[in-house]
Amino acid sequence: MLAVFSVLIVSVSFASIFAQSQYEIPSWVKGVANFWVEGNISDSEFGEGLSFLIDNEIIKVPLIQELQNEITQLKAENSEIRSKLNLSKSIPIPTPEPTPQQESQISVQTDDSNYDEGDIVVVSGNVYPILGSTPVTLQLFIEGSLVDIVQITVAQDGTFSHTIIAEGSLWKKIGDYLVRVSYGGGNIAETEFSFTPKTDIPETTAIFEVDTESHGTFDVEYTIKGGTIKDMLLYYNIFAIIIEIESTDEGTITLDLPRELIRAEKQDGKDDTFIILINGIEVAYQESVVHSDSRVLTINFEEGDAIIQIIGNFLIGNELDSTITVKTDREQAYRNGDVVKITGELMNVNDPNKVSVMVYNYNGYFIEAPRVVTNLDSFFTSIVVGGSMYEQFGQNSIKVFYDGELKAETHFWYNPN
Repeated sequence: MLAVFSVLIVSVSFASIFAQSQYEIPSWVKGVANFWVEGNISDSEFGEGLSFLIDNEIIKVPLIQELQNEITQLKAENSEIRSKLNLSKSIPIPTPEPTPQQESQISVQTDDSNYDEGDIVVVSGNVYPILGSTPVTLQLFIEGSLVDIVQITVAQDGTFSHTIIAEGSLWKKIGDYLVRVSYGGGNIAETEFSFTPKTDIPETTAIFEVDTESHGTFDVEYTIKGGTIKDMLLYYNIFAIIIEIESTDEGTITLDLPRELIRAEKQDGKDDTFIILINGIEVAYQESVVHSDSRVLTINFEEGDAIIQIIGNFLIGNELDSTITVKTDREQAYRNGDVVKITGELMNVNDPNKVSVMVYNYNGYFIEAPRVVTNLDSFFTSIVVGGSMYEQFGQNSIKVFYDGELKAETHFWYNPN
């Protein structure tokens, strides 16, 4: 009878092996099972991992019900044989003594504490000592549900790193995500980060009315994502718009700034770059749309940022006065046929081409308007004295105009003898 019992036990083993051969299990999963057998990962971790792999059809099990039926049948047959052999209890199997594990340490962190949908999560850490080729097992949970599981190779210096793209069917819940890593037997470290799907990031598009005091109000259209605008103020001493925000998450703000309100321009009238400060630190910005009457800026900010400064070189109500100086090349009187060289400097002149020079005689009569050569910050011209308009000794005038407005004047003496 004992021989029959042995045959039946062997039959059960072969039946189990035949059933297992019908599963579609990737070879690398067998490695994970080996870690479980060796005690490198706990029963709970192995069970959660299998559930995750089966639920996501990484392991395909088409014959579960059939296998369960066979197991039930085999249990019944075993029970019948045991009854015939008068075996009321199963043969006890001795519990092996636990193998001593070398005590080790593991740490883990992420490169940020807040992520939005589509962001890249970088998980890194360190283990000590290195246990041969043992990998680090990483599990990611949200509210107890497994989101991801992966094994990470440890580098020779004991460090490990893994990147996760925060998107997909399992990344739908807003909240705190738990990163758990294990290494060897019972060595576990955890960290958390918050995640926000795109649908849950607040976005507002509106118009803010900026008060310019003596020049009325200007409408500034904006879109802000990840926060709200509390106020917009003009700071005339630095030619800036100060935007006060309340940021609940990292986000962006896009502003359509009227050129009549604020500008950043070079002396030739072409657009220059704005200076953008967030909490006193200069940051970059994007400008993809340029209109004839406005400029559209997009600025990124972090959670907790409160003050954004946009600094230009023109602000309504605080225009820089253009200043022009002029002089001739000598103080002594010019004689008939001499060349009078006229030079000057330009300050805060947006369009040097609007600078003109006119010459008047001692009676105040217009003599000529010579051609002016201008640079960004200076100009030059010259005249030859003599002729019917310079018949008498006297003091003549040189007047400099900008856009039709008199800006500077000087004099020179003429002596025909």
